[in-house]
Amino acid sequence: MKKFILFIIIINLSFATDNIVYKKTKTEQNTLYETLISIKKGLISNVNFFIPDYLKINPKESFFHFKISYDSLNSKVSTSLSLHLKLPGLKFSHIIVKNKTTKQKNPEKQNTQAKCLYTSLTIRPYLRIRDSKPKFFIKNSFLVQKTYYLTYAFNQQFYYYPFDNYWEEYSIVIIKKNSYTFNTTVSRTKNDSFFTYTSGIYKSFIYNKRLYVLGYSFTGYTDRAPFCYSHKLNLVFRHIIRSKRIYIEFEPYLLYSKTYDYHLKEAVNISLNYKF
Repeated sequence: MKKFILFIIIINLSFATDNIVYKKTKTEQNTLYETLISIKKGLISNVNFFIPDYLKINPKESFFHFKISYDSLNSKVSTSLSLHLKLPGLKFSHIIVKNKTTKQKNPEKQNTQAKCLYTSLTIRPYLRIRDSKPKFFIKNSFLVQKTYYLTYAFNQQFYYYPFDNYWEEYSIVIIKKNSYTFNTTVSRTKNDSFFTYTSGIYKSFIYNKRLYVLGYSFTGYTDRAPFCYSHKLNLVFRHIIRSKRIYIEFEPYLLYSKTYDYHLKEAVNISLNYKF
């Protein structure tokens, strides 16, 4: 009986929505101010499987992700299996929504558009299992997102592994306009004395219910020259198989890197993914 009750509690927490413990709303003229404090209870949450991670403002870890891929650059087949269990955490958020009217030559055709500023701080522990090795970490995510004609976002992510005395840090800047995305990421770990930075611009479009992303990016390191250590031009094609949880990704790309003495490399990466 105790095991059955425990099972019901786990199932309830797994799919539970956020529990708001504090909410304050204020309206002044045409502006809405809202402050929320909530407990993140859902242990399992699906992601948007159709959009690649680098096009998301705040990517979420999938509960379950299996991937098998082949890269012709090194003629290597690799597999990965990861499991993320989200434990209850805290989220502090503040939202400002302002209705702004754009003046037109014709007064009858004035356009009213919402201008939104969203700020959040989420502190949440995770239990991750990868390659049969369980890892416990606490993720601190600070997000500032401003939406008007463009979407601007800054996301600071800090992963702390208390039992391994290890940490990872990511600073992400994203600018979106319709199907165009500009993305810059700067990262560092405890074991590194340098920063790794990647910057890219991507154009996404859907054709025949399939996703295509054309992108250019460069990568560099603060401890070595040149500033643009490698360049990559790629086209990502994502095709869903039966459901959004199973999909194939096909990525032909050109790589121009100091690692290969700046000899242009043509390669393709093919992967089969299952996410839940």
